Amino acid sequence: MTTRMIGPVLTTMVLGAAAQVTAPIASAGLRATEAAFGPVISNEASGFVPYGRFVSVQPLTDTPVAGTKAHRFVTEKLEAEHRAGGKVLNTILVNKGNLVVFEFWARLAVGPNGAAEATMNSRIQETVTPFTGVGYGERVKLTKQWKLYRLKGRATRPYAPGEISGSVFLAADRQTVDLGHAILRDAGAINESAVPKN
Repeated sequence: MTTRMIGPVLTTMVLGAAAQVTAPIASAGLRATEAAFGPVISNEASGFVPYGRFVSVQPLTDTPVAGTKAHRFVTEKLEAEHRAGGKVLNTILVNKGNLVVFEFWARLAVGPNGAAEATMNSRIQETVTPFTGVGYGERVKLTKQWKLYRLKGRATRPYAPGEISGSVFLAADRQTVDLGHAILRDAGAINESAVPKN
């Protein structure tokens, strides 16, 4: 059990046993991302960094993209959905006016009350209070199949390394969510319409 400060809130994370969880991938096509939108500006190998309180967080033995980390997050319903989740930080300066693209793989392993689908709030945001959004967040639909999701936001000021994150919020309900490959990209001046919708 570890205790850490998440923004202005002191929270506790309870990690499950180190046992591996097998996540079979049906198609080799999942191992290739689609069109790339600029260079990666986050630590591609680390995947999502968990924060907040979980029932357990366990590594998966297979991921949608080779060479990256994936985890299974077993959650409980907290007072606010953003009290527990996963995030990936920028490691390179983002210039004002550049388009930031947040890409991640996710699927629903066990839905709330056994549901086959669920929604998950996700956004690009600043990493200090009041956690201002970069662009607009999106509540994406999760299913039992791995899917690649993309969010985008235009930088309204320069962002030094560590000042923005791609974040997902998991504490909306009791459920089990698998999160895979997660990165931020700097797409420069390209038009937002060039990024496919989820």
